[in-house]
Amino acid sequence: RRGAFFHAVEVYPFDHRHGEVPVGRLLDVDPSVFGVIGRDPALGGLDMRRALFLDTETTGLAGGTGTLPFLIGLGSFADNGFRVEQFFMRDWDEEQAVLEELASRFEKAECLVSYNGRCFDMPLINTRFLLGRMRNPAGDLPHLDLLYPARRMWRRRLGDCSLTSIERSVLGFGRVDDIPGFM
Repeated sequence: RRGAFFHAVEVYPFDHRHGEVPVGRLLDVDPSVFGVIGRDPALGGLDMRRALFLDTETTGLAGGTGTLPFLIGLGSFADNGFRVEQFFMRDWDEEQAVLEELASRFEKAECLVSYNGRCFDMPLINTRFLLGRMRNPAGDLPHLDLLYPARRMWRRRLGDCSLTSIERSVLGFGRVDDIPGFM
């Protein structure tokens, strides 16, 4: 591996609640539902135990070569619960090591799950792989972006379908001392 970076791992037991919903409950959902809500038949047989959940925090919202995902969060189901990993780049020279680690996680995944990751996170990550002269193993993975079904289901009732709003109104989860994404 080239270089170092800050890596944090936390495992939440299956009965851990994110708001009113235990994280392990997702494993009980009929997989055909994912194909319907994602409007992609490739997601219809999805085993959530093989899904990789993804989110990034970046140096800007414009995208392009100057925007760096300095914090990449990944989630996945493990034997003992839901595993959350954070890869934090303290400086630009740590990017190669983070991309290599990210590639190893992508290679093991059956699909990606995100919230606005199809239009923001993944294009940004693809750019970083390209600039690092690396192949992105997630390029052909099916991608369940939950922003679009959330808008279809709750836009009329809630108006605002930001992740924070959906968490609060649908899951009963309120963030404390959170820094808004635009900051």
